Amino acid sequence: MKKIILIIGALVLVAAGVGYWYFKKYLKSADFSQSMRDRLTELVRDKSNGRYSISIGEIYLNPDKQSASVRDIRLLPDTTLITTGMLYSVQLDNLLLKQVDIAALLANQSVNLGNITVAGGKIDISNLGKPIATTQDTTQKAGVKENKHKLFTSLQQSPLTGIQIDSLQLDQVELVYHNHNKKTQSIKNMHIDLIGLAIDSSAMVDTSRVLFSKAVTIAIDSINVPVSNDKYRLKADKLLLSMGEKNMALVKNLALQSIPVRSMEAAAAATGIQKDVYDLKLKEITANGFDYTALLEDSTIIATSVLLSEPSLSVFNDKTNPPATESKLGKYPHQLLRKLPYKTDIGTVLIENGSVLYQEKNEKGDGIGKVVFTRINGKLGPLLDDGVQPQPLRANFEAWFMDKAKTTVQFDFPVSNDGQFIVSARFSPFAASILNAATLPLGNTKIASGDIRRLDFTVKGNNNAARASTTLTYTNLKIEVMKGDQASGFQKRGLLTAIANNFVLTNTNLPGDKHKDQTSATYRRVLSKSFFNLVWKSVFYAVKENVGVGLMGKDKERAVIHQ
Repeated sequence: MKKIILIIGALVLVAAGVGYWYFKKYLKSADFSQSMRDRLTELVRDKSNGRYSISIGEIYLNPDKQSASVRDIRLLPDTTLITTGMLYSVQLDNLLLKQVDIAALLANQSVNLGNITVAGGKIDISNLGKPIATTQDTTQKAGVKENKHKLFTSLQQSPLTGIQIDSLQLDQVELVYHNHNKKTQSIKNMHIDLIGLAIDSSAMVDTSRVLFSKAVTIAIDSINVPVSNDKYRLKADKLLLSMGEKNMALVKNLALQSIPVRSMEAAAAATGIQKDVYDLKLKEITANGFDYTALLEDSTIIATSVLLSEPSLSVFNDKTNPPATESKLGKYPHQLLRKLPYKTDIGTVLIENGSVLYQEKNEKGDGIGKVVFTRINGKLGPLLDDGVQPQPLRANFEAWFMDKAKTTVQFDFPVSNDGQFIVSARFSPFAASILNAATLPLGNTKIASGDIRRLDFTVKGNNNAARASTTLTYTNLKIEVMKGDQASGFQKRGLLTAIANNFVLTNTNLPGDKHKDQTSATYRRVLSKSFFNLVWKSVFYAVKENVGVGLMGKDKERAVIHQ
């Protein structure tokens, strides 16, 4: 009896082994591959109510390694049935599934494929207009076929009711987007992660999904595009877009550089006129609550907040060039914002640890002065402009002037037709000598001593002029009038220095003494100069009146001192 049992057991094991061998062989056969293609074709057709069809080149299952590979997948829409909403066309070159439970794949009607990677392909998205209206009834009547028979009996008698994919990773994919205005945008060499992807009756009509997924992350490496008529190049190491459950845009290591790449001094000289050239770097830009659909469809930038991390702006102007003659009327910062080709709805823009460096080569070409603000932190907003009725804009910043004096600045830009603005600033006490980086190369004037006790100002202006009201108190202010240059060195001009300190300057100005603490000056704008030039010039003449210099110096005919 024992021998019979052993023999029967051995026969069962042999039969099971032979059956499993034939089963694995069948999985690798062309018949099975064709059966799976038919099932997937039926699934997509049924669950989309005929709106989409799928074609598959090859399917290969490896039960030993629990893996599967698929080549040349094409998801194609029927444009006669899809006339509104989002239209998808997908081409995937190579698809690889790892750790696939082959038995579950064959036996279950709703299959979870886990993680899938794709190499190469193209995703074409078109917005045809108003999204397709959906109801619970539409979802339930999407053509779901119920069949309880096992696939081992008949593959065709038990069609799949759905496929769930935990994550789908696509590398080296091209994305092409056509908005409802027939404008096309194309981005190549992208990496796309789709989370919670579903191909079933509900997902096919769920307009909250992106590419049938709950969430999508798009990564673009090495952005490099020319801007401003090919005078500058915008570069970034990476752009990340997160869509679905959380909408966010992230740009890393953004840089704006002149073309060709060269020093700012060389770029400014090459302009041929006195024109600012720029170099901008940002470690990171993060836009939270970013509405990518509004940008693509309506050219509207919508975000709850935008964070600019470590922005660094450098500006250079070469005064050895002839003056610019082109008018900058209508080109104040707030005016340029309203001329962007995009509408805006941004709650707050935050600046974190920024810096601004302004450098200017003097008219003789033998010196470069600079003014710098470091450790800039602050915010501006809201940026609300629907193209019809713009809203007032306010910005508040804290910074360190010349990296020594803490400064608070506020900009107010009301809605107006003549460029109205208000700028207010207050400086903490500082040694006047920190200004030598600008006054020595640009004015041959060295500040030998002096302590600024208080400096604050308010500038109110428009397209044509600005009026600055300043409060300035200080002690022991002495200057040295110099000759020479930065290369060969500066030498003190004794007579002029003595005259300036003894007969021109007010050496000390404290509250309650006979000297004015508060002054006001109006400066008429040079239309070829910038917004910041107007602010600087109006404050400059008011401060000069504080220290006793008044209307001495260049372009004094444009200034008026208010007594």
